[in-house]
Amino acid sequence: MNSVLKSLLATSVLSPGMSLAGPLPVPGSWDTEQRELRFENDGIELVGTLHLPAGAENVPAVVVAHGAGPGERSTPLYQQVADLFPAIGYAAFVYDRRGSGASGGERAGASYRDLARDAIAASQAIATEEGIDPDGIGFWGLSQGGWIVMEAGAMSDPAFVISVSAPLTTPGRQMEILAYNHVLAEGFGETAARQALEARRTVDRYFRDEISLEEARAALLAVQDEDWYEFTWLPSAEALPEDVSQSTWILEMDYDPVEAFKAVNAPLLFVLGGMDYDIPVAESLAILEEIAPAEHREIVVIPEVDHLIRRVHDDADGSAEPSFRSDDDRYFLIMGHWLGHHLAGEK
Repeated sequence: MNSVLKSLLATSVLSPGMSLAGPLPVPGSWDTEQRELRFENDGIELVGTLHLPAGAENVPAVVVAHGAGPGERSTPLYQQVADLFPAIGYAAFVYDRRGSGASGGERAGASYRDLARDAIAASQAIATEEGIDPDGIGFWGLSQGGWIVMEAGAMSDPAFVISVSAPLTTPGRQMEILAYNHVLAEGFGETAARQALEARRTVDRYFRDEISLEEARAALLAVQDEDWYEFTWLPSAEALPEDVSQSTWILEMDYDPVEAFKAVNAPLLFVLGGMDYDIPVAESLAILEEIAPAEHREIVVIPEVDHLIRRVHDDADGSAEPSFRSDDDRYFLIMGHWLGHHLAGEK
């Protein structure tokens, strides 16, 4: 293990005395004011809710970008963010992703850059709102949202960027890991996990126009009736399009987040879960070894948490209903401390 990786792993240790650094930008409040706002990008009307601390005056704010799952602002994960940031003196703007909730447009076919420009348009919309510090607006995103906020940070000049659970591999590689680990976790065994991995690689090869439609369909027909196939997140053989040039599949799967990561000049907090089996954490750390360190970037690996930054309990029997909200206090302290250092402490 080289010195760069050692320094990265060292950042995963949260000091027992860590607290919010510097004064809060305004006194935090559990009481919030909500404003519904409408804004546009690409001719699409998007709708969101701005959550402000009670009595907010010239407060910084965070724009929330969505992961690949539900795109509604009512999703528990995003509602948690809307509760968290006003409590420490930041406004939070959560909007319905294009094609979801009250927002127009279609998610299908939208690139990461399209979604990043939606987030930038959201930041511009709240910059003119009463009570908001237009120079204190940043981005937060988890999973696919972590890629989107890095793109937004590279394309604009935010006050900060917080990227959570977003690997630095391609989405295609991330989905390979996701399929392999989920098939294993569901108890189907190593052979099935390897078949799931190969199925994903076969579909990606088809969309790259490396194999024929007949070859791709034959490969999927051989496995798509297996009970584990749902954990590959692949279409059926019959659903494969005949003309791959009309699909955005491979543009999404071959997206490289490294360039956006390196292009963000704003303070960047990059958070990974030490027990996140949905993404290639070790491969992301290896990629980070090859990137020159920068003072404005902080990389944190939080031990014993999963993709949603939930604590992983070895003794859990699986009977409890899963929560879609983060539950690790270190994560919240890390964000609060980091924001206090980079934003509130500079005021």
